[in-house]
Amino acid sequence: MTTKEGLFSKLEDFLKTRKTSDGGYADVGDDEMSQLVDIVRDVLELKYERDPDGDMPVEFQLVDRTRYQAPLFMPVRRTDKPYKNESEMDLRLQAIDRYGSIASWAVQMQAHQVRGVQIDLNDATERHSPLKFNGVTYRVPAPKGLTGEQVKEVAREVLDQAIADGDMCPKDYMERQKWAGELASEIEKRLSIRVMGTASVHSGKTVMYFEVPCLQATIKLVDTHTPV
Repeated sequence: MTTKEGLFSKLEDFLKTRKTSDGGYADVGDDEMSQLVDIVRDVLELKYERDPDGDMPVEFQLVDRTRYQAPLFMPVRRTDKPYKNESEMDLRLQAIDRYGSIASWAVQMQAHQVRGVQIDLNDATERHSPLKFNGVTYRVPAPKGLTGEQVKEVAREVLDQAIADGDMCPKDYMERQKWAGELASEIEKRLSIRVMGTASVHSGKTVMYFEVPCLQATIKLVDTHTPV
């Protein structure tokens, strides 16, 4: 049976350690949610008597925001018990509006997750990015024996050849990314693997990044030539 002494003991145990934030949500331990549920339930048990069916007049829902999204929950007014000056018609219209809001919110959240699945599938097919679901990771395997150092050597050869041919890194950002993509395409031809390239400029130096999904690696090259 729930007692105040038992409740205070649970509360004291729950508050022994204060959880702090490092900029995001404070950590929530696996057992802390069940402890908190017990505490809130005990508070209600001590305050309210259950009805003949065993139901409480107050319901609660606790959500661990470190693991779950904001709850899709909005209370809907009862229409069988008018409150103060509200008529049954007022309550029905409020209920209709609230149910509509819940449905609209749910559809929007569902559409957001569908877009996320589409993006993941596009990355897996177009970028050869690893795709994991049901505990299994699917990825395009790297050619046998291929290493990051080998990719880096070929990338250096492609970059040096481009510079020797006068195909220098452009100063314009969009042109620079296009240039990096063309170099990545040349690496793809030579190695028969998927490669994505980006380029940036730091302290007058060209810095190339070649992402190699099949190796789950990014190859970085730094060149001293000045972008033109």
